[in-house]
Amino acid sequence: MSKSINILIINVSKESRKLFDSFYSRIQVNAIYTENFEDAIETLKTTETSLIFFQLNKEDSQETERLKNIAKATKGKSPIVVLIENPKKELVSSCVKAGAKGFLKVPVDKQLFVTTIKKLIPIVPKKKTEETKTTSNSEDETKEKSDKDEKDELITDLVEKLKNDKLDFSTMPQLGYKIIELLKDDSTPLVKVNEYIEKDPGIYARVLKAANSAVFAGAKPVFVPKDAILRIGVKRTINYILVISSARLFAHPNPVYSDLLKDVLKHSICTAICAREIAIEIKHPNADNFFAFGLLHDIGKVLLLRILNQLSKQRNLDDLTFLEMMLRQLHTQFGATLMKKWNFPNEFFEVILRHHEEPDIAKHNKPTVITALANLMAHEIDEGTFKENAKKFMKLPHMRLLGYRPKKLNELEATVLKEQKIMMGLL
Repeated sequence: MSKSINILIINVSKESRKLFDSFYSRIQVNAIYTENFEDAIETLKTTETSLIFFQLNKEDSQETERLKNIAKATKGKSPIVVLIENPKKELVSSCVKAGAKGFLKVPVDKQLFVTTIKKLIPIVPKKKTEETKTTSNSEDETKEKSDKDEKDELITDLVEKLKNDKLDFSTMPQLGYKIIELLKDDSTPLVKVNEYIEKDPGIYARVLKAANSAVFAGAKPVFVPKDAILRIGVKRTINYILVISSARLFAHPNPVYSDLLKDVLKHSICTAICAREIAIEIKHPNADNFFAFGLLHDIGKVLLLRILNQLSKQRNLDDLTFLEMMLRQLHTQFGATLMKKWNFPNEFFEVILRHHEEPDIAKHNKPTVITALANLMAHEIDEGTFKENAKKFMKLPHMRLLGYRPKKLNELEATVLKEQKIMMGLL
């Protein structure tokens, strides 16, 4: 290796150090441990680092100030990952402002730790001696082949069980069924929606919060559901209730699965808002109903993660790369089957099964084409590349099939981000 990769590790616990040592012993890096902030600053004066781990043991301004000084000492050239026991929103925000580029919850999960390292620095295994190289290579190849065979077998097994109806499916929250019934009825009265809100204190509070947010803010704050519905609109209120009532499906105690589910939820909300806005602009008569298509288009990923978590009790299924591959490969057929199990209208089945296919008006219904386009837009918005790829969107076949020619894509992105923030805040 032409240039040494130095990793500075500041003030970590004994448990974290054991994990770090076991990993670093197998790759070509130079791990430098310091017990305190002062030694770390001195090290940074003479040593160029590629990555820094800093364990935050106190939740106070002094610690975040130290973090800021460490970032300043690296001149922004070395990413800092903060290890933290209780990642409260305010504390995480302060750390980001101080210069943190990533976070790991203490005690550190091995798979998340390895994934974080791989994202931030090149991983080069230590060179084997000539005596052991051939044997080790053979063992590595055998293990790699065994792992691949096991994962291929798992995919085949899951698909077979899906076909033969031998999987334990999640149940839709009871309120979800009622909401879908309300969405199907274009003449749903305000009083009917009000009834559902008043029966659930959690939904009651969140709907009022939404009505008083920056998106819908009026001259006076509202304090009762009826006024909130009048401000937000009946159909949009129903969609908010759908998000709130479905949120428990995206909760998970395993941090690897929990992070994936949070990403799915955030993207699904973004897709839902995009789908609704597209439908509004092309003047679809039931535009607000498209929110539900967008929100549920990736529901197969939620189901798969729950099934894989059950299987992880018998085998190790915390490999993030493998999990993401499984979700990409299987989520449409699993999600479509789930829609049938939940007795959702056939349009939901079609949207979920076909939203990644090349659009064809002879084959795909309008909800599928709109949701597919919304999904592509949401991915770009999630990545922060929507503006730079605006011209690419104008050339998509979805646009021609829908007769959709948005005049102000910047305004669309601003609307989506604003409302996405409100909805994530409701959860």
